[in-house]
Amino acid sequence: MPSRQTGAALSSDHDQGGEGKVSRLLEMLRQVKDFRAARGKTYNLHFVLAVAVVATLAGAANYRQIRA
Repeated sequence: MPSRQTGAALSSDHDQGGEGKVSRLLEMLRQVKDFRAARGKTYNLHFVLAVAVVATLAGAANYRQIRA
């Protein structure tokens, strides 16, 4: 079973710049189990979640703003 990390793991000091933090975030998003049916699935779940995170950080407050 993969180890679970908390948000604190994203802010560790041994990381230079944000690249390592982004890599760790993407790895955590890849660990989220995808319960969607295979039919009609266009994008990997970790990609959808990453887009939602970036859109939220950019100020989107709901699905309609993310989709725009």
